[in-house]
Amino acid sequence: MRTSAERRALGACVRLPAASWGCASARCGSRRCRRVWAAFRAACRLSEQHVPLRALRVQVSSGGGCEKRLSGCSAEPFLARLRPIAARRRSCYHHPAMPDMPCWTQDDVRGFLAHYGIPALVLEAAPLAGGCDNLNLLVTLGARRMVLRRYSHTTEDEIEWELQLIRHLGSRGYPTPAVLAGEDGALFHSFLGRPAALFTFVPGRESSPQSAQDCAQVAAAVAELHLITRDLHLPHARSHTDSKRLERLAATASRVASPGLAEMAAQAIAFRGHFTGRLAEVNGDLPSGVVHHDANPGNALLDEEGKVVAIIDFDEAHEGELVTDVASLLRLWATPRDWQGLRAEMTEAVLAAYNRHRPLSLAEWEMLPDFFLLFTLADAAEYVSRSLASDPTGTPVHECLAYQRFIDLQRDRTWMRMLRPRL
Repeated sequence: MRTSAERRALGACVRLPAASWGCASARCGSRRCRRVWAAFRAACRLSEQHVPLRALRVQVSSGGGCEKRLSGCSAEPFLARLRPIAARRRSCYHHPAMPDMPCWTQDDVRGFLAHYGIPALVLEAAPLAGGCDNLNLLVTLGARRMVLRRYSHTTEDEIEWELQLIRHLGSRGYPTPAVLAGEDGALFHSFLGRPAALFTFVPGRESSPQSAQDCAQVAAAVAELHLITRDLHLPHARSHTDSKRLERLAATASRVASPGLAEMAAQAIAFRGHFTGRLAEVNGDLPSGVVHHDANPGNALLDEEGKVVAIIDFDEAHEGELVTDVASLLRLWATPRDWQGLRAEMTEAVLAAYNRHRPLSLAEWEMLPDFFLLFTLADAAEYVSRSLASDPTGTPVHECLAYQRFIDLQRDRTWMRMLRPRL
């Protein structure tokens, strides 16, 4: 039996009182908006399950029993999400958890595989869980499985940098999925109007955020990445560095007025000045290379024995000080969501495993707390900048847990005691 939301999605139209179109937001908590967004999500789900959808029509009630077709900009935020579903037929697929991602068909996937000379008369393609920026499809051709990754925002130069890095890592035996080259030798081709690459599929389980053993395995893998790429330089600059994230926050604050944004931007400028001064104190004596920057539990796959079989998602990777990744590991693994200080067991797992494979220098130990603060603030800056880019009327500064965590870290520095014995 179908849910009421599914029945509404299958019906001739989705009805909603006019008063609730003012927000047209999936985050709205009102009952009326929850109902219409539930209908939309059901439409996504039914589309993925190949249920033929009639063209969806959206109507608005004037409150007096009279209904008319909704048109114009008042419903545009909602209609923009409905159009990809309404425009496709039975063969259309849609990511149920990511409504802003484009629909695709099996013919779209076949056309992409043609660049690689892969015949695909019979195939299966399904979205992979995880990730929020790029579309990742698991493509199955009999016993062969591959991952099609469509980059939503990354520029072609930066994609080339990332794929050349992955090729370099593969040539050195590093555990990461191999990138496949097309018949023309290119590492990426167009898929639904954006660059996309094809990777081998590596089976494995996601690492557990509660497991100190998994945490140690991932820290050791990151240390190995640093040993392989130390002093490696690839063409094309990358834009995902922490410094550039703070720059984007300042640029956002210069053109958008949002509660708390000016104060946050000023604090970021002050911290960046302090951080630059601290770098000068160590005379730049910090080893550099490629940092992953996002080795969270979802980006590390382990086998049944708990060994790392793949580090994935190099979308944030860039060249920088290697200690950046030690700070990111502490932030991603040792920081609880409710922030009660660093988790001792996870902190020890990160530092011991990493230092065992690549011993940190005295300068890196000295700067580790500073890089931890920088990563936390840059993470908050990225969230705020992106949120305001999509909704300039929002209040992301007040909603940002990472920013509140940065303020707490600045106010009470007792968390540094866990690192002091090593300084």
